Amino acid sequence: MDCEAKKASTCSSRHPRPCTSGPEADLRAALTFYEQAARVDPTFDRAYAGLAKTYAVLPTFGDFPVSEALRKGSQAAAKALELNPQLGEAYAALGQIAQNFQWDMGTALRSYRRAVRFSPNDPTAHQWYAEGLMLTGDLDAAAAEIEQALDLDPLSPAALHVRAYQQLLAGQADRAIRSFQQLLRANEGFALGHVHLGFAALYARNWNAAADALVLGAPQLGPDLGLIIAAASGQGNVQAAVEAVARLESRMPPSYLGLLYVAIGAHDHAIRMLEQGFDQGNDANFPYTIVHPLLKPLHDNDRFRRIVEEIGVTPAR
Repeated sequence: MDCEAKKASTCSSRHPRPCTSGPEADLRAALTFYEQAARVDPTFDRAYAGLAKTYAVLPTFGDFPVSEALRKGSQAAAKALELNPQLGEAYAALGQIAQNFQWDMGTALRSYRRAVRFSPNDPTAHQWYAEGLMLTGDLDAAAAEIEQALDLDPLSPAALHVRAYQQLLAGQADRAIRSFQQLLRANEGFALGHVHLGFAALYARNWNAAADALVLGAPQLGPDLGLIIAAASGQGNVQAAVEAVARLESRMPPSYLGLLYVAIGAHDHAIRMLEQGFDQGNDANFPYTIVHPLLKPLHDNDRFRRIVEEIGVTPAR
């Protein structure tokens, strides 16, 4: 996620919302402007860095193909660094590309370190570095980096979202839920925030908050959300909930489906979905989701450990 993706509401077939506004529409518009700028001045390094940063997050907020974003984002970053080898924004983009598309956390962290060194006043560089640190288990350093991002851009929904997620991974679920709720009071259209609030509330067994958040963040759950919440709370029919989640398998990212399956106690189904997402390699949210504390029941599973070791992330303990 990018500090520039303000007032986010996901706009895609997997997250059905009107495509006239929200981050996907905004990011596609940004591509047009950056491309125009590069055509007007082919030596404008920041135009290429802007293209790279935009491609680096576009699949996270919509259905833009990961393979195309990887190719075009990498090319734009390379062009920016050809023009200016010390352009931190381009290194930030390379870090996000390595993290979200290539699932190479070592490369991501090296790129982020260069980004904050060369562009110390870029809030997105600090936010993305915080993400990389958070996903690899260095939660204290992640907290420091996200505070730097927020010092530079205090109202950034994306950075506030990372802060809340860092708190969740640090074992502060109630605090994280409050942070998500505060973020969403000011940015009620930020669908990704509603989704992650919903999953945090499922983990904390706050069923009302989970239902309220997922209604807004994942409307494709529809009436099946009640079945899922009931089964997760131990008050409903697990098999009915499993069938409900299965009906979503073409409409939500595999990593999100894995979280839902674990929440209702269907661990074998969860592992199957996570392996499918890992093998397909086109879920830009996968590194973020695989560390979620909801997945703690899977930590001793050899198939789960293989996935996290391949990606190089550290699940929440």
